[in-house]
Amino acid sequence: MKKTALMIAATAMIFGLSGCTDAEMAQVEKGMKDAQQQNAPRGGAVYFPERGIVCDKKAGFCADSTGISMGYTKEYLGQAAQDKMMGYVEKDHMETGSYTMSNGVYCDSAARACYNNKWKERVDSYYTSMLFR
Repeated sequence: MKKTALMIAATAMIFGLSGCTDAEMAQVEKGMKDAQQQNAPRGGAVYFPERGIVCDKKAGFCADSTGISMGYTKEYLGQAAQDKMMGYVEKDHMETGSYTMSNGVYCDSAARACYNNKWKERVDSYYTSMLFR
């Protein structure tokens, strides 16, 4: 909540809205929240605990701009998730730089982009910006 208040104050300063009434500022805040909700990923299994880190509870891993991260997997999903992912990597010699999440979004760390599917038909701008920018 504190972060949103700071963003609103910064927006007000940038656009010269410091003289706005409380009702006008509430309208600005509502517009910002609506925009965030429209761009947010659907389905609760995939989420961003912080910018630059994506976690997929259903698939059981977290990743950053370099690929699947055992450290972040442990931090955000727990030791059991990390152990399971390590088993996949060791057993199958799994590539950790590219992966498909449970929502179908495919991310490729070498290309520094996420796509709407594993066939790379279209860049997913939301996931790409949250993970690589």
